[in-house]
Amino acid sequence: MPNSKINYLEIIRQAAGITWRNKYLWWFGFFVLLGAAGGGFSRYSPNKEVADKQKIFELISAHREWAIFAGLAMFVLWIVLLVVGVTGRGALIKSVNDIIERKETSFKSGWKEGKKYFWKILFIGLLSGAFILALLIVFAIPIGFLFYNKAYFLGGALSLLAIAIFIPVVFLVSFTRMYGYLYVALSDLPLGEALENAYALLRKNIANSLILALIFLVAGAVATLAALLVIIPLVVLFFIMGMLLFLLAKQIGATITAAIAVFFILIFMFLGGAAYQVFAHAVLVLFFREIASPKEEEKITEPAEEINPAHATDPIIGS
Repeated sequence: MPNSKINYLEIIRQAAGITWRNKYLWWFGFFVLLGAAGGGFSRYSPNKEVADKQKIFELISAHREWAIFAGLAMFVLWIVLLVVGVTGRGALIKSVNDIIERKETSFKSGWKEGKKYFWKILFIGLLSGAFILALLIVFAIPIGFLFYNKAYFLGGALSLLAIAIFIPVVFLVSFTRMYGYLYVALSDLPLGEALENAYALLRKNIANSLILALIFLVAGAVATLAALLVIIPLVVLFFIMGMLLFLLAKQIGATITAAIAVFFILIFMFLGGAAYQVFAHAVLVLFFREIASPKEEEKITEPAEEINPAHATDPIIGS
């Protein structure tokens, strides 16, 4: 059963206030976004045409030195984005908690704190990612084998079973990872102990964590809708401007308008995404403090016994 004492609306209100009043935290949110974007460099798209792959291979063969340089540059950029993203996550968690506790905090102090937890947060992220990837491979091999051999009914049935198992496991791994981040940054626990505590906390708060996941889904949908309500009018406005400039300056005018439009839309998306990251982490920290912090009534395990001298008169019966 969920803990009815948790005021989720108050958590959302406080998180929104922290996000709005401490805009320097948006930098940390922006770094978290960059770290997430860095993962896109290593993705492989299997849907490309073979002819396109052949052209790319021929181009790389013809300019091998430039291809090696570009590959190294992308790898270095990926490493930089990864470092910035992981450090920014630790800095954001620690800074939000310091704000809640009314401690002095700043971008410089937050970044310094974030660097202290870099390796622990990195390993938690890598472990959780490796676990999910291994699970995907375990499911994909037999399913792919069945479909390859045209056993469509068995393949479809196994696919449904895999989805039924995969979704709860992803939920468990995701929340264990998030709670692990919080235990590392806020309690400074060793990696193994942080993950043990995170899993134990999740087991005790499955229903509360499901409610939090629902809050994140709704908040993400609302943020996406709000972004669309801003971006769509901008696209229409820039389209009209592009048409006018095309009449005046032809291709050059349209190109300049398109470049300005992309710039403004990207700026807005990154600002909105950074603010949302701050809000989401503030919600998570406030929620974590509710379920992980010991309550006052839980500290008293036994009623205190009053020790009276042997000859003292009993205050109730008078003897």
